[in-house]
Amino acid sequence: MRLKTVIMDGATFDRTLIRMAHEIIEKNNGLQDVVLLGIYTRGVYIAKRLSEIMAIIDGKPVKVFTFTPKTDDMLNSENLPLSSTDIEGKKVVIVDDVLHTCKTVNHTIRQLDSYGCENFVVQLAVIVDRGHKKYPIYADFLGKELPSSSTEIISVNIKNYDKTSSVLIYDIKG
Repeated sequence: MRLKTVIMDGATFDRTLIRMAHEIIEKNNGLQDVVLLGIYTRGVYIAKRLSEIMAIIDGKPVKVFTFTPKTDDMLNSENLPLSSTDIEGKKVVIVDDVLHTCKTVNHTIRQLDSYGCENFVVQLAVIVDRGHKKYPIYADFLGKELPSSSTEIISVNIKNYDKTSSVLIYDIKG
């Protein structure tokens, strides 16, 4: 596997997160009743970073929850199970690194529905949409649309999890 190209360096990645944070605030007329649901692993760290940025912009932090698809666990910041009161009446922004087939996002939405809440809105924030969708799911807040081939791997790195922030494309044939 060889590095094909750098799509975002650290500075570009940070500017992208700042833009996305502003877009979330603008679309929701502020942060009242907005919560972030990060998809484990990098989606959680991206959600935490977005929350920090939104706190700087709007003066108040946004709650960040975690979804672990392999176990179907939805957890709050203390790693306790989510309850229906955590999402009832909320604008739940699902956060992930790469939107590819949409299977994980679809699964996440089904898990949210299993809580039986009637009054919540789901939005989606991703750093990269690489295409190849199996479901008609599109990001409300998108860092970059990056059509890719099946021989490429999109790698999203975030400095509070990885050593640096970046978006890279690798060619698996090289």
